[in-house]
Amino acid sequence: MRARVLVSVVTLPALLAMVGPAQARPVQIDMTDAFNEDVIVNGTTLGNLDETQTSVDIFETSFITKGAAQVLPNCVEDPDGLPNAGRVAANEEHPLVNLAYDNRKNGKNARRSPEPDSYRVSVPHRRYRAIHVFATSGNGVSVMNVKLLYGASSPPAELFLVQDWFGSPGFGYALIDGRDRANPDASTCHDDDTTALWGFKVKAKSRRTLRAVKITRPASDEDESVLNVFGMTGTPAGRR
Repeated sequence: MRARVLVSVVTLPALLAMVGPAQARPVQIDMTDAFNEDVIVNGTTLGNLDETQTSVDIFETSFITKGAAQVLPNCVEDPDGLPNAGRVAANEEHPLVNLAYDNRKNGKNARRSPEPDSYRVSVPHRRYRAIHVFATSGNGVSVMNVKLLYGASSPPAELFLVQDWFGSPGFGYALIDGRDRANPDASTCHDDDTTALWGFKVKAKSRRTLRAVKITRPASDEDESVLNVFGMTGTPAGRR
């Protein structure tokens, strides 16, 4: 007597239901045209460290990459700089992030706004669930307004209080925290594990096509803070 073999046929829709919806790839938004300063000390040896940074705050200190911290005295035993390639893995608060700097390359990597400032960043035209803006503040808390531009009848700007880079996340979350800093001329590394870069999630209208993002640092008579914006990442709407 022959044994009977049962074969189950799984249709594609059933298979997709079993594994769940595909996850969309995050969109790394190019902000390089808006950058105006280099605020990250970088380099791989003492002989090729970039010595031409601007400070994040008014106290003459900048961020430093892990690679540069590994070769500067004071930090060599515990180098806690920014990721060398600007890459931060996804977690429950944010998608995969690729910031526009690299330890092997010199150049501008942030929009530094010590005074009132406003600029527009074009984004790939598509529908998004959210836009994540990555920023920090030097010398106190900075106000940052973020307006998503869809064309006609865009919603009002959303206001965020960007905490000092020695502080806590406040309105946002910590994208990178507990890092060292350095003098802008790369002469000294400060192994204090205290500086941070914050992330701010702006909910988008997922049924409308986003065209640009406008960031404003408004005027204030008594504000001496310095707003530093390092990039943006979008999470697309729908399946990726």
